[in-house]
Amino acid sequence: MYPKKLLKTISMLCCLFIFTIIPMGFRILPVHAEILIDGVIDAGEYNQSISLQNGNYQLFWRYEEDKVVIGMKAKTLGWVSIGISPKGKNQMDQADMIIGWVESNGETKIHDAFSKGPMGPHPQDDTLGGTNDVTVFTGMELDGYTIIEFQRLLDTKDAYDLPFPSSGSLKYIAAYGSKDEYTSMHAFRVSGDAAIAKKAHSEIDAKAAKELYDKTPSLLIFDVSNAWKIGHLPGAINIEMNDVAQNLPKFNKERPILVYCRGEAPAIFVADLLMQNDFTDVYRLLGGFEAWVKAGYPSETYKEKTNIRFQIGKETYWVDDIAKTMDTKPIILEGRTMLPIRFLAESLGARLNWIPATQEIYIYLQLLEIKMKVGYSQAVVNGKTVYIDSNNPKVKPVIIPPGRTFLPLRFVAENLNCKVDWNSGKQEVTVTYLN
Repeated sequence: MYPKKLLKTISMLCCLFIFTIIPMGFRILPVHAEILIDGVIDAGEYNQSISLQNGNYQLFWRYEEDKVVIGMKAKTLGWVSIGISPKGKNQMDQADMIIGWVESNGETKIHDAFSKGPMGPHPQDDTLGGTNDVTVFTGMELDGYTIIEFQRLLDTKDAYDLPFPSSGSLKYIAAYGSKDEYTSMHAFRVSGDAAIAKKAHSEIDAKAAKELYDKTPSLLIFDVSNAWKIGHLPGAINIEMNDVAQNLPKFNKERPILVYCRGEAPAIFVADLLMQNDFTDVYRLLGGFEAWVKAGYPSETYKEKTNIRFQIGKETYWVDDIAKTMDTKPIILEGRTMLPIRFLAESLGARLNWIPATQEIYIYLQLLEIKMKVGYSQAVVNGKTVYIDSNNPKVKPVIIPPGRTFLPLRFVAENLNCKVDWNSGKQEVTVTYLN
């Protein structure tokens, strides 16, 4: 028996050699740089699997964005197949069939086929007017087993392919035969339903977490420790492990979530709980808060209150009585104070996302979300459409020459749970935010 890593190296060299000498009609491909399809199935390579006939037939699969990578392994030197969504028990009627084998000269053959009846026949899709949608594949015979690995789209849109399910269950018919001729009688055949495990959360280190934070204004950050007040990631929400389940309805499933703690176990629990409740974009910070600080990234401590003051026509504004300078001045338009909202948002720890193509502005502060659009008198606040000013439809985001986007201050501040006070004598707006 040769070591597995040596066999993988030999496999990749053989695949590359065969690819260079075989006719163009033969579609074996070398190993993909990111999706390993090499005819060897390693432990942990796939996160979904079923084992049948005491391990004599094994099916493996994993999801890669809009694709599925599938591995078939059977105790035979003949053909091996999988049928997707057959009709009827232990029958292949209307099944999307993938049949593969390794010939005596080492060539891997694979057919993208469709079964026309309970016992076949199962002609190839391209002979029926469809297309061959297995784009990457290879195979190997090893220790009495045939292994076939391939990739295809989850939904090819081909009339003779069926979508490969990404949730719920996989209805299948599995078979293998003792000969390379795929029309020969099967030695084993069985059908069933396999539960599809929910996707696991992603584990990322501090560097990857910082990159995610920098490029994703909509990122929700959950600190599930009891030490949030003494130090946390910028913008993190303090929600302890035992309180997460009852608050699930408050969380937007369309927003990515980063979870961390001072210890690993609570963060793992919460990240898994989110995934089990159909949150699909969940990350866990390995090493928690300590890893973030050790990497030199910024953190915050608890602050009970933030006060921000703006004066009409003045570039200077104050955050907790500390003077700061804008590159523009607040104005009054349609009776409302308007300014580039960045100066308010950043003072509160909110994140902004400006979409130039659609002239939309997204504002995120913990669980709060505001979406506004230049020239529109309505906004979307936490999924609900509301008027910016129910008494004056002319109050709306505007672009002021030479190209600055001004938003109505009161509307944004109040929908970020701030208190707004107006001093007409000083022409001054005070915004107060309580944590």
